[in-house]
Amino acid sequence: MNLHQSKYYLLSILLFIGCQSSKYNWNSGNFENAKSVAGTKLILLDFYTETWPACVQLDADTFTDSLIIAVADQFLSVKINVDLDASEGLEDHFNINSIPQNIFVNADGIEIDRIVGYFPADEFGKKVN
Repeated sequence: MNLHQSKYYLLSILLFIGCQSSKYNWNSGNFENAKSVAGTKLILLDFYTETWPACVQLDADTFTDSLIIAVADQFLSVKINVDLDASEGLEDHFNINSIPQNIFVNADGIEIDRIVGYFPADEFGKKVN
């Protein structure tokens, strides 16, 4: 590769990195809203609390990792705080008995799979795939 080509190669890499989101893209609506706009995307429901250590660690370590952020666009992701009344009773509907739990559902609300507990980004990514 000559110097001219290497400049374009480096520029392409920098543009690619710059275009990547640096933050996980959480849907600002609730589950019902997510179902109405999901289309063919799966919905990721993240059941959590703000004070449980494993939930805090999942947010701090896993959902900030660039590999997880890169796949986030494949899903419509919704955080559901089980401590709030606004959780719509979904923890009962999906039989949430421990947190964190990440449940993948289709636009009809039918469960496809779930990830129970904390996992570092590389392991979480393997489970998502």
